[in-house]
Amino acid sequence: MNPQITHAKMSEIPPHLNYELKNYQSQRIHQAMRQAICSSVRLVLEQTNQQSISILDVGCGRGELLQSLVQIPHVSVQGIDLDPTCVELSSQFASCCVGSVEALDQYYSPESFDLVIASHVLEHVSNPTLALLKLASVSRNWVLIALPNPVRPSRLLQYLKGKLQADHPTHCQVWDPGHLANFIERFGHLKIYQWQPDIVTVIPGRLLSVPLFNFILKPFIIAEMTLLTRLFPLFSSSLIVLSAKHRDQG
Repeated sequence: MNPQITHAKMSEIPPHLNYELKNYQSQRIHQAMRQAICSSVRLVLEQTNQQSISILDVGCGRGELLQSLVQIPHVSVQGIDLDPTCVELSSQFASCCVGSVEALDQYYSPESFDLVIASHVLEHVSNPTLALLKLASVSRNWVLIALPNPVRPSRLLQYLKGKLQADHPTHCQVWDPGHLANFIERFGHLKIYQWQPDIVTVIPGRLLSVPLFNFILKPFIIAEMTLLTRLFPLFSSSLIVLSAKHRDQG
């Protein structure tokens, strides 16, 4: 299902980095998110007059997004992550270094990259405003943020059941679409250019782990990736926002 995971050392991945590998549902959600981010990258390419663009993937993790990004023509990519194991794995796909989002200006000069991406990073930091400003500081124009969506159907169902635990023990921040827009524009001093949905999931993941149900539910699986995502973009699994500094995007 997930051709992106091709690490030669995949069997050596420690337990704290086994996200996406747990089940079919997790794999398809992460793959849809990467495809959505790559769509936004192609939009940035269309909006610039440059022959190529440079990208920094902040919090690059094991490198699956880097692996997707380097396949896009006219793109040069670098990565940075706080975890040395992540940097080792990601370095298979692009140049990477160890570092934190809060200290980006210690590793890169101002406006070093055309586009800076932080996918599922800001929910982990104690000072997200500082982190967002650091992301913008090393970008010449574009910043792309991806975050878990607290109003996606599976999360809303958990609320109805009275379950209030976080998506992950290290998550300390959360934004719904309205508050995320306010955060980016008012506190990050950026202008939102595009909301990019990834996938709206309504089928319980435990059903998709059963091959028979996976086959029977195939039409509904396709509908999640197409129709539901088009009709209800703000209920997608991740909130993916492409923003630009207050200047001419072209």
